[in-house]
Amino acid sequence: MKKKVIIGAIIAVVVLTLVIVSIVRNTDSAVAFGDRGGLGVNVQKISRGGIISYISADGFIQEKEKAQVYFDRSLRVLDVYVEENQEVSRGQEILQLDFSPLDSELEQLRINRNIQKITLEMAKSGGEIKNLSNAVRNAQKALEEANEIYNEKKSLYDSKAISKNELENAGKGVEDASFALRDATDRQNTAVENQGMDIGIKEQNLISTDLRIKELEDTIKQFKEYARSPMKGVISRINIEKGAYVGAMQLAYEILNTEELMITAYVNEYDSKNVAAGQEVSIWGDAIPQNIEITGTIESISPRAELRRTTGGEEIVVETVISIDSSYSFLRPGLSVTCDISAQSKDDIIVAPLEIIRNDRDGNNYVFIVDGEKNTMVKKNVSLGIISDMTAEVLEGLNEGDLAVSDPQPTYRDGMKVNIIDKEEK
Repeated sequence: MKKKVIIGAIIAVVVLTLVIVSIVRNTDSAVAFGDRGGLGVNVQKISRGGIISYISADGFIQEKEKAQVYFDRSLRVLDVYVEENQEVSRGQEILQLDFSPLDSELEQLRINRNIQKITLEMAKSGGEIKNLSNAVRNAQKALEEANEIYNEKKSLYDSKAISKNELENAGKGVEDASFALRDATDRQNTAVENQGMDIGIKEQNLISTDLRIKELEDTIKQFKEYARSPMKGVISRINIEKGAYVGAMQLAYEILNTEELMITAYVNEYDSKNVAAGQEVSIWGDAIPQNIEITGTIESISPRAELRRTTGGEEIVVETVISIDSSYSFLRPGLSVTCDISAQSKDDIIVAPLEIIRNDRDGNNYVFIVDGEKNTMVKKNVSLGIISDMTAEVLEGLNEGDLAVSDPQPTYRDGMKVNIIDKEEK
């Protein structure tokens, strides 16, 4: 008897379970197909609105202004007054250099210039030719005296008063005097012929020396300016020390203006056609607090594309310069950021959420709308315009007030009976 009671209880539990399952199934069916037996669907009412499409580009923060100072002469550093990461003001003394080698070089050039100037003035006054003319007259006089001596010696030789050797020596004196006269005359004639050319050469030499003096004076002036900060900013690098020499064409120090920053972003070639100067930009990154919104504006776009290596390989990009609207203490040159560029925008257009749009095998976009009179789904091909992250502009295929099926499934077909479960206003 006891066993029969237990068996009866078990049968009762099983029957009760089957009844509950049947009720649940019937309830789900009612939800799925509605009270009238159609497929239960959620719909969204199509409306007019605005849309903005964004282009995302990675980039780096850079300073708008920096100064890199080089010296093209090796000079000894007498003292250094700053260190790295130190803030400096415009005109502040950075270092002291030993200018004595340049000062000595400049003094020597000035001395050479004075000598060249005197020589040029003599050439212009004819002083050199006068000296050569005097040399010719002296040579002529010497020849005359040599001839007189020879004639006297010849008379003595004819009277056998002197030896032949003495006569020959007198003759040699005439030959030497004749040669000296010819040489002096040739030099005089050459000087007269080349007087204009010689003056021109001396003038050019003087001009060349003046240029060297001016160049050296400018160099000294420039180096003295380089010894002071050319701008307000922060010393980011310094490669000099007291007692050492500044290296020729080696970076001495670098100053960055950290208050005025910009971003160099790299837009991929596909999106570059939709980027233009003046577009607004939203900026974010790991170094930017989430509760702070940083905005900027595209200042300029490179006229050429370039190949850039990334972690994912290589891509063709266009360099884009973005100004930052405000300054922030946590922004520093070298930080990486992502820039969302407001590329396109429209107002008062038909806008549809992307979740209602599907693609067929031919790549056509379509949606399902509900025919309220027939309670059926109607498949509508749509043409899209601007596409943002969540919505798209519908150029053709939908009208304001249409009820579009949310999240359409691959099993949905044109003409299927439906029952609206929930209608969402967009």
